Amino acid sequence: MMVLDNLVKIYPEMKNELKLSIEAQLPGVEAGFKARAKKVLHHINELTNE
Repeated sequence: MMVLDNLVKIYPEMKNELKLSIEAQLPGVEAGFKARAKKVLHHINELTNE
């Protein structure tokens, strides 16, 4: 997930697809995945607001 987050910095057109993929997987996942997903989604939202 972090690799994809880093790639979004280079290819910002991927951010919507990454966001949708993460949100689709969130229900019923482990706590570690949720924690990282929240950080990645926060970063994607920051990129969107720029």
